[in-house]
Formats: sequence, C-alpha cells, structure tokens
Amino acid sequence: MATEFTINSAGKVTTTADSTSSTKTSSSSESQDRFLKLLVAQLKNQDPLNPADNAQMTSQMAQISTVDGISKLNDTMSSLLAQVGASQQLNATSLIGHSVLVDGAKMQLSTASDGSRVAGGGFELANAASNVKVEVYDSAGALVDTVDLGSTAAGTQTFAWDGKNSAGTDAKDGYYSFKVVASNMANGNTSSVGATALSIARVDGIKRSTATDGSVTTLLDLGGLGYHPQTDVRSVY
Repeated sequence: MATEFTINSAGKVTTTADSTSSTKTSSSSESQDRFLKLLVAQLKNQDPLNPADNAQMTSQMAQISTVDGISKLNDTMSSLLAQVGASQQLNATSLIGHSVLVDGAKMQLSTASDGSRVAGGGFELANAASNVKVEVYDSAGALVDTVDLGSTAAGTQTFAWDGKNSAGTDAKDGYYSFKVVASNMANGNTSSVGATALSIARVDGIKRSTATDGSVTTLLDLGGLGYHPQTDVRSVY
C-alpha cells in the first residue's frame, strides 16, 4: 500500500506511512540471493561424471529472471496506482464545502439562522412520469408527509420538503428517509416508472482508502450520511 492521508473541512491533513514498497524490494533481493547460492552449491556439488544439464540451468535462470521482472512490474503498477490515487484525492479537495447529489434515500431537516426549515433530496426517473410523489418517513419508519410533484420529466430531478408533517405542524429536526413513487396513467391502467432515490449532502472532508490489491478509492465525508465514493457523485452544487 502507498501512504494514506485524510483532509477534512478544517484543512487538517493526517498521514499514515507504509513501508510495503521497501519490504517488497528486500524480499525480491533476498529471493535472488537464495537462488544464486543454491545454484553455486549445485555447481560445486555436481557429479563430474554427470554434470548439470545446460538447458536445465538456463531454464532455472530464466525462471528467476521472470519472477524478478514480475516483481518489478508489480512495484511499478503499485507506484502508478498510488499516483493516480493522489491525483484523485487532490481533485476531490475542491468538493469540500459544496453539496453533492449521491445515491441514497436520506435527507436532513434543520432550522436555519433565519428560522427557515427545509430539507431536500433528489431522484432519477427512467422515463417521464405523469404522477410523482415523495413519501417522507421518520427514523421509526412511520410516514410523516407526502410531497406531490405531479408530472415530472425523465432524468435527474430534485425536490424540497417544507419540514411539516401531514397535519401541517413542524416536524423535528433530524434525518429522514424518503421513497419516490412514480407512475403513468394510460387507458385507465397505472404503470410504475423506475425511480432511483438520491441524497443531497455537504462534503465535510475526504479520505483515501487503499485496498490490499493496491486499488485506491477516494471517499467523501458526508456527515450523517457517512462516507461515499467520489464516483457516486451525480451533481455538485
């Protein structure tokens, strides 16, 4: 693995050094040393009347050379992956402080300094729908309110919820889940339209995660929505 580092909204950087690269280099060198020692020992102790076969020795040397080449190629690929990951991490820092639209079905209701209360989310429709509703649920799974959006075009859309329940009173601040129900009416029959829920959240920080195979993923810290891969971002606001 390469060096990992995290950048948060305060600009603090945390790094974690990794000595895997030097360990791999040492391991490769030790393997070559052991092979050469075994080869020398084989030559010293060979039967003069039945010397080692040249073809066999050449094959053995070719094998160790191939192993060494693969090891160096792996090191090179790991280095390239680390550089790509670092570049992605640097680009992702520009998202800190912005709101993004990602896969998810949660939204946060909060009261602003001016007293206004609003929460919002998004969704993606596979096709245009004549009737789209957003059902809002609390943490206990109880239906709080339904937002009627009416006819809606296909593609990525956003919506706002005024923070009031179905009775018209203010709901409590906090996180709510939502479900998008879309349909079309034709010849008296109702057919559902595929809808994917999307969450809107502020990026508080970023983190790079390196897997054991060397692959790197840049994760966005979306507060109460947890960490999401940068590749999940549909839109930036």
